[in-house]
Amino acid sequence: MKPKFNFIKLLIALFSVFVCLVIVYQIYCYFYVSVATEYATLIECEDTETVSGYFLRDESVIKSENSKYIDITVNSGEKVSNGGVIANVYSSEDSAKTQSQIRDLQLRIDEIKSVISAASGYNTGSEYKNEIKKDAINISRYLSQGDISEAFAAASDFTSNVIKSKISKGEITNYTDKLKELENQMSVLVSSSAPVASYITAANSGYFVEKADGLENQLSLALADDITAESFQNIEEKCTQNTAYTENYIGKLVSGSIWRVCFKTESEKFDKTDAGSTLYIHIPSVTDDKIKCTVSSISKDGNYTYVVLESNVISGDILAQRSCQIDVVIDTYSGLRVDKNAIRKVEDVEGVYIRSNGILKYRKVNILYISSTYVVVEYDVLDTSGLQAYDEVVVKGSNLYEGKVVA
Repeated sequence: MKPKFNFIKLLIALFSVFVCLVIVYQIYCYFYVSVATEYATLIECEDTETVSGYFLRDESVIKSENSKYIDITVNSGEKVSNGGVIANVYSSEDSAKTQSQIRDLQLRIDEIKSVISAASGYNTGSEYKNEIKKDAINISRYLSQGDISEAFAAASDFTSNVIKSKISKGEITNYTDKLKELENQMSVLVSSSAPVASYITAANSGYFVEKADGLENQLSLALADDITAESFQNIEEKCTQNTAYTENYIGKLVSGSIWRVCFKTESEKFDKTDAGSTLYIHIPSVTDDKIKCTVSSISKDGNYTYVVLESNVISGDILAQRSCQIDVVIDTYSGLRVDKNAIRKVEDVEGVYIRSNGILKYRKVNILYISSTYVVVEYDVLDTSGLQAYDEVVVKGSNLYEGKVVA
C-alpha cells in the first residue's frame, strides 16, 4: 500500500530546518563575523572659517603724468626707496620696447648662468631626481586647484631642474654657446638703445604694485582702528563700488609693510579670540601658504562678530587684493584620522574597535576634531594601550565586543 503524502509534516520539517539555520547563523554572527576596516593614519588638519575679506592699506596712485612711452623697471611687490626710480620714460615707443627687451634678455642670461653654475657642481643628475619629481607633483596639484600662476612657476622650476640634470650628466653641452649668443644679442640691443628722456619716481618709500583700483586714498589702515558695524558697512560699500583706473597711471605705492583685512562673521568659533592673538589665513586666489596675522581688533554687535587682522607678509599678489574670499585658520589639529562610523560608545566612553590577529580589541579615544566624514583623535605613540598609527579600525560591523573573533 502506497504511503500518503503528508504536506503538513513537510511544511513543519522545512520550517524546523529554516529555524535551525537562522539560529546557527545568529550564533555565527555573534561569535564570528566579517568586518570592514580602515587603517588609522597620521593627519594634520585645520579648522577654518571662510569669510569675505576687505583689505586696507596706506597707499597712493602713481600717475604716468601723460607720458606715453614708459618702461616700468620694478616688479610688483618690490620695495622702492624714497625718490627711487619706478619707470623710465622714453621719447618713442620703439625705445621703450627696446628697454623691455633688454631687461627680458638679461633675465634669460642670468637664468642660464645660474643653471650652468648649479649643474657644474655635480657629477651626475641623480641629485635632481627628487626635485624634478616634486616639481611635477606641484604642477599637477596647482592645475587641479585651478591656480594657473603657481602651475607656471612650478613648470619653470621643473624645466630648470631637468636642464640642470642633463647638463650635469653631459647630455647638453651647448649651453655655453647659447650664453654667448644671448650676450651678443644684448650688446646689439644696448648699442641701439636710446637714452632715458625722464623718470617716474616714488614720492616716498613703499612697495610698488602694478594694479590700482581707484580706492587708494579711501581705504586707509585708520578706517579699521575701531571697527564697528557702521564702519565695516562703509568699508564694504566702498569695495563694491570699485572704480578702476583706465589711464594716466602705472600702478600704486603701498606705504609701509603693514596691511589689514577685515571681515564679519556669525560663527561662534571666534568667541574665544582676543585682540593681540595670532591667527593664520589662506587667500586661495593668491597662494596656498598660510599667512601669519595679528588680531588688531575684535568686537561683537548683534549676531555678527567684526574682526580686523593685521600682517606684514608682503607680495605683489597680496597687495593687489581689495576684496576676496579668505580662509581663517581657527585651530590646527594633529593626531590619527579615523572614519566617523568607527566611533562607538561603550559604557558612555567613546572609542573604536580594532582588529588584531583576528580578534576585536576596544581602544578608548579622545576626539580632537570632527569633520563631515572623519574625526581626528589624540595620538600618543608611547601609550601602547591606546590607538596607534596603522591599527586596523573597524568601520563597519555589528554585535561587536572585546575578544570577538572576526574575519
